[in-house]
Parts: sequence; structure tokens; C-alpha cells
Amino acid sequence: MATATVTPTSSPTVTYTPTATYTPTATNTPTATPSTGHVAGLVYWDVNDNQRYDQDSEPPLGGATLTLRRTTGDLITQVVTGADGRYILGPHDPATYVLECTAPLGYTMRTPQVVLAVGANLTTAFDFAARALPTHTPTATSSAAPTSSATPTYTPTATSTNPPNVTRTNTPTATQVPGYSRITGRVWEDLDADRVLDAEERTLPGVRVFVVPDDMPLQPADPVTAWTDEHGVYLFINVAPGAYRVVQSDLPGFSITTQREVPITIVAGQPDVVIDFGYRQNYRVHLPLILR
Repeated sequence: MATATVTPTSSPTVTYTPTATYTPTATNTPTATPSTGHVAGLVYWDVNDNQRYDQDSEPPLGGATLTLRRTTGDLITQVVTGADGRYILGPHDPATYVLECTAPLGYTMRTPQVVLAVGANLTTAFDFAARALPTHTPTATSSAAPTSSATPTYTPTATSTNPPNVTRTNTPTATQVPGYSRITGRVWEDLDADRVLDAEERTLPGVRVFVVPDDMPLQPADPVTAWTDEHGVYLFINVAPGAYRVVQSDLPGFSITTQREVPITIVAGQPDVVIDFGYRQNYRVHLPLILR
């Protein structure tokens, strides 16, 4: 009997088809926006004493020390100007700061200290004007007729360009920040103690006035200070909104005739706050001594 032969059936070959994978779409990473600001400016010899920088006739001063502090008095940084007289401080967080300038040897500052507001992505500019201290000129003893000599004149040298974002003006005042205010006034000798500045009464230069936030002691260790100029005028600039006290200092040999401590409140966009202070000189009466 014949045996049946089984013919195997061929099986199809299995092939691998890869599954499509997800490819993420690239997204742009946003660039962080700076949130800090700078303080920059120039220290110069104010030859004609007009508080305006005249580039053609007034030299910049190297060796001046710029000190930046918080309004609490804490030291933040210090820099010294180079030969071009320029400085730049920062970056610093937006806030109100105290900027001090110490003159190089042989000079004195017209405005040694200012209050500045630093804004985000801005550079606040302030130029410091200095006066030359008087020097002693010995009298010539020779009888010989001196030969005339040419008067030296200042020849300006090329200076570096302003830092970016700084708008330079000729006025030696800081850029006024919108929403901030100024505190100013005069200090005078109140001869008749009537608390009114009369025509015959003189103003007092070199008198210290300071501003204290309302939540601080009356006389903190390092208050924000201004000194009166030759016209008896003091000035605080870029004062942030808030409650303050404006205080006149004790003056040796004088008594205070006006209110010594004046509370104020600064609101955004407020015009100048004007506060005048009066002093009256103390007089001593000397009685003759009679011996019997």
C-alpha cells in the first residue's frame, strides 16, 4: 500500500517595521530681561564756579573717591576716578541710594553727598563739581623786575565716551526719576527770631541738614545728609515716596528759632518740598567785676 508523503507548507518570513517616534519641536528660550541699573558720571574742577561742566576749560579730576551706600548707611561699593574723571557703579538693584564723593588732595566738593534713585535698565547720571582750595603764594623779596610769564591754560585731553544709556547734560544734578521728589530750603541767621527771612538777614553756608525715614531713630548712625552751599541752600534729590523727618543740626554758638524737626510725607509726582531753617546767634553779656 502506498504511503502518503506530506509536503510542508512554507511559512512567510516576518519582517520588523519600526514604529515612528515623536520628535519634539524646538522652542525659543526667552532671553532674561535685566532688572538692574547703574550710576555714572564725572568729577571735574569747576573753574568758573557756575556748577556747569565746560569741557573746553575745566579739567576732569582723577583720584576722587565715590562711595555708594544704602539709605541705612551700609557700604555697598567704592571706586576711584581715573585721569578722565569718570566713574560708573553697578549693576545694582532698583532702589534709593546715597552717593558720596571725596575730593582729591587740593580740592573740596561743592556737593559731597546726594540721594539717587536707581531704576531697572537705566543709568542715573550725576556730575560732581569741585573747587580748588586756596594756596599760599609767597611774596617776592627780590627787587629785580620779574619777567612776565604766560598764564597757563588748561588744554583738555580726549576723554572716554559716556557709558551706554547715559544722557549727559551740563547741569551737575542727577537725572530726576519720575515719581520721586526733592526736598530743599534755605538756612539763615534769624536776627530778630521772627522765623521770617528778612532782606537784611544773611544765609548760612556749611550747615548740616539731614533726612530720616519716619520709622528710624531721630539721629541714626549715618543719616542721609546735605550741606548748605554758599547761598545757604540745601538739596535732597530723588526722594522716594514715603514718610520722613527733615532735621536741622545744632550749630555751635547759635540757637534754633524754627521747628527743629519737620515731619513730611512725599507722594508720587509731588513738587519740591521747601523747608527753611533759622538760627539766632547767642550773645554773652559780660558784667564788670567790682571789688570792694
